[in-house]
Amino acid sequence: RVESNKFPSTVQGVVYQADGGKVQFTPAYNGRLNAVRVSDETRNAVDRALYGEDISKGALYFVATSVAGTEKSSWFYNNLTHVLDYGGHSFFK
Repeated sequence: RVESNKFPSTVQGVVYQADGGKVQFTPAYNGRLNAVRVSDETRNAVDRALYGEDISKGALYFVATSVAGTEKSSWFYNNLTHVLDYGGHSFFK
């Protein structure tokens, strides 16, 4: 998202971007982001992403249908291009 002109140009800006008073990512909204213990595996994944690895195939949006529910998830399928499913999430362009 940082590379897209549709979103803020910094990681912090993207993570805390608010829409209607809610940030885009639940852990940033509910404060869990500030309490998580960061593992070496997570650091490694972040480094790979910052250096250009993109397993999402260019996706800018994702949804966990099991959490969001079918009605809210249908917006993604009806308005965006489905790219892949991974770890209980569906990713879209």
